[in-house]
Amino acid sequence: MIPTQANPTETFQFDAALAARLSAVYMTPDVVEQRSRTLTALSLKRGEKLIDIGGAPGYLALDMAPIVGSGGRIVVVDVAESMLAAARKACAECAWIEVRQGDAQHLPNADGEFDVAVATQVFEFVPDVDAALAEAHRVLRPGGRLVLLDTDSDSIVWASSDPSMTARLLAAWDRHHADPHLPRTLASRLRRAGFDVDVVSVIPIVNTTYDENTLSFHLSKQIAEHGVKTETVAPHDASGWLQDLEERQRSRTYFFSLNRYVFAAHAAVID
Repeated sequence: MIPTQANPTETFQFDAALAARLSAVYMTPDVVEQRSRTLTALSLKRGEKLIDIGGAPGYLALDMAPIVGSGGRIVVVDVAESMLAAARKACAECAWIEVRQGDAQHLPNADGEFDVAVATQVFEFVPDVDAALAEAHRVLRPGGRLVLLDTDSDSIVWASSDPSMTARLLAAWDRHHADPHLPRTLASRLRRAGFDVDVVSVIPIVNTTYDENTLSFHLSKQIAEHGVKTETVAPHDASGWLQDLEERQRSRTYFFSLNRYVFAAHAAVID
């Protein structure tokens, strides 16, 4: 998800309107496929107990629920009340999904409470990643599994008639992440936190069309809006950038891609 802990100098206001917009992003085929790949990486088993860190509005939890079954337990932890409200509504009919307020650096759970922990598009926004990894390790039983998914912003390739404008907008967007290049250091940080890293893989997202069924369509709107809000670009420049993307759709020259990196690890068992 696009989580609720960002650079304190450029935070989002997680109100009901943004929660609705993010829900539309999560239902695009790009992100639906991402959830499917995340489920594969998790290798869930019947009856397991797991925590979804920054997991509102609950779509991944709903995908995981039938796999662990009613004998299992899923706890969704997030910060913003608007996102939590969306998760509570989405998960209301699944009794073994619990939605709680908390953040990655201070999880509201007991030591060794879970078999599995997952966080998608969360840790790159967390101010103290090492503290968050320590918390994930704390709430996992020995040998418990952790799956993290994050993006390196330099993996973005976006065809544009004005590359300098694209670069300015993306640079501003980077600043609302705590670490826009987190995947480069995540494996070593996991090891320092007491995890053994099992698999590192990549989920490429490629869009050759520009419409509401693509991640890049929704992302472009957020990036343009953020560029104006932070006074990185003038409103007419942001509008011109979006119009160029629309023209590329009409001329069939649209192209966008990025990589999302998946780290599967387990809490090391010390003999």
